[in-house]
Amino acid sequence: SLLVNSGNMSFTGTMPIGSVNTSITTGVDGWNLLGNPYPSYLAMNNSADGTNFIDVNSSNLSSNFVAVYLWDAINSTIKVINHASDSYDMSPGQGFFVNVNSDVSSVSFTEAMQSHQETETFYRMVTDVPTIELAAFNGTQVKSTIVKYFENTSSGLDIGYDAGLFTNGDDAFKLSTHLVTDSEGVEFSLQALNINEFETSVISIALTAVSGSEIVFSVESTSLPENMKVFLQDVQENVIIRLDEPEASYTVSLAESIDGIGRFYMYTSENTPFEGCTDSVALNFDVTAITDDGSCEYASSYPTQQTINLPMGWSMFSTYMDPEITEIDSVLQSIESDLIIVKDYLGNAYLVDWNFNNIGSIQPGEGYQIKALEDCSFIVIGTYLVPSENEISLIEGWNLLGYLVLEPKDATQVLIDIVPNVSIVKDYLGNVYLPEWDFNAIGNMVPGQGYQIKMQQDAILEY
Repeated sequence: SLLVNSGNMSFTGTMPIGSVNTSITTGVDGWNLLGNPYPSYLAMNNSADGTNFIDVNSSNLSSNFVAVYLWDAINSTIKVINHASDSYDMSPGQGFFVNVNSDVSSVSFTEAMQSHQETETFYRMVTDVPTIELAAFNGTQVKSTIVKYFENTSSGLDIGYDAGLFTNGDDAFKLSTHLVTDSEGVEFSLQALNINEFETSVISIALTAVSGSEIVFSVESTSLPENMKVFLQDVQENVIIRLDEPEASYTVSLAESIDGIGRFYMYTSENTPFEGCTDSVALNFDVTAITDDGSCEYASSYPTQQTINLPMGWSMFSTYMDPEITEIDSVLQSIESDLIIVKDYLGNAYLVDWNFNNIGSIQPGEGYQIKALEDCSFIVIGTYLVPSENEISLIEGWNLLGYLVLEPKDATQVLIDIVPNVSIVKDYLGNVYLPEWDFNAIGNMVPGQGYQIKMQQDAILEY
């Protein structure tokens, strides 16, 4: 295939009438430029025909890129076609990109893919597919990313429906999404979600732009359920704005360059989101709520004690109580015969056999490493540390973080306000949360446990 200016071109030779196997290479990161070999139109996706290029070659294409990528001359951008797209029959002479597996040597064109129209590309619009197109304009270029909703797709990778982002070396300005679940850090230009996930999906937006840029976000949505709204959240500016209304937009000036996820998120909801119970000690505390709607429900009183279970070997613990006696040797006195050593984030130690306490008192909001000879538990008696009244100061580098909330909560939501400054979070089992990769193997943070957290710079955590 060739990229050419407008005008007529002529070719001579023999027209293929049978199947065509086109040789491919690993290309640049798997990308190859192909072309329709027939003098007829070709069905490219399911909605065009049951026998189509993508289905026939799905095993040849990279799982995150089961799609064809076309040059859209009108908008000067790459257009993605897969099973989530409207019906597409490719015209004779049309070139397109594919991303192939490293162990594949060819892709196939078959006679059964051919269709019979004689004029311009024929579309059968799938008008009832709920679709959101988020666009970003930097003053000279527009980049967009698309989310669609189907009955047969999920929040993870749906091969043939999700399509990775095409890059052509111009990486200074990009817009994409990461998968809602099981993300592996891949940027997607088209993501398919389940039609029942409007109220539950939090879509991470990946933006690449240079410092000094003024970015204008806007949304074009079609076929959404009645009263469904689309919101963009800017974590850094603590702003949530509805973008599906006519002429709605959000403008942000970038003081620093940005590359990846962690600042912008997209949500859909019939209700105005982020209104709810904002008090972390309430029974129905909502970590996504920003504006309190008066719905908080409380237990009859705050807890007066906490039972903490320790496994044999190394682990990490923390407490949401302010102990009556704060020295760590006193807090752990009931299980001292089961312990070897306790350490804080500075490396200060309590050596049980030597009755040596260089840690001193337990500090609110801090976690501690501990090594036990066997499974054991202890009770901390005191006053509950109300999370909203106990900010936690985190320094650049490694910290040991305590968990003050009464109920388990997803780590991505607990740490959402400081995500841009977080490199990695670990639990005592070695599970990690990597914000840059949108990867959370920790799942919920749990009362009684402590967590290692590495900060890129100082920050304040407010539960």
